[in-house]
Amino acid sequence: MTSSGRTSHLKAMLYDNDELRKDVVKMTTMLERIDSEDIRGFRRATLLDPSAPTFITDSKTVSSQIEDEPYQLLCSLLRTSGDLEQAFLPRKALYLEEISIGSVSYATKGSRKFRDSAIMFRKPQNHEGHAYDEKPGVIMLIFQYKYHATHEVTQYFLLIQEFVPIDNPASDVYRSFGFAGGFLCKTDLAGYTMVPLTHIVSHVALTTIGDDLIHILPIDCISILIPAFSIKTHHISTAHVIV
Repeated sequence: MTSSGRTSHLKAMLYDNDELRKDVVKMTTMLERIDSEDIRGFRRATLLDPSAPTFITDSKTVSSQIEDEPYQLLCSLLRTSGDLEQAFLPRKALYLEEISIGSVSYATKGSRKFRDSAIMFRKPQNHEGHAYDEKPGVIMLIFQYKYHATHEVTQYFLLIQEFVPIDNPASDVYRSFGFAGGFLCKTDLAGYTMVPLTHIVSHVALTTIGDDLIHILPIDCISILIPAFSIKTHHISTAHVIV
């Protein structure tokens, strides 16, 4: 009886108050989005579902010109391959707000899922790209890019800002615990790096220590060698959120 009375009262309030109704719609929409989130890879049942599609894409993407600095980084990255030294590389790309690999979701810093933007990634040690270092950073852009080599190629790329390492890594007590202990960096972000989507290693958890330091803990490390992985994209957001 009490529940029925509260329900009737709430329905009457929503019927009479347009502003309240709009707020409730926004709230329920956000709750549905949160409930459907990947929770950084903990929902892995889809990996074992043989009926799950291997490639899923949302059409809500934004087609736009690549700005100068990201374009130069992209050209430098792609032209390390001999086949692309003289190739024409277009300026247009499809920008995404988030993308999922093997049910693990990654997003841009400016999106509503900005907590999924902090990652560990593999950065080439040199222009040849034969050796890599694992670095922490924040995803600034995700985009799909098409270009012609000997045939048309479609790839996903990330524009990342690295965290600045501390001046004396040997003094970092967290490093004595290995990969599971994490490590310290400065709160500052360095210059931009362009990498393929497949260079993601894992998410990282960020904990600010004082005004100048941040503790970085790699979490939910994924296997990028799974041959059948799903990619799910969502439209880009113009919001700017600080991690």
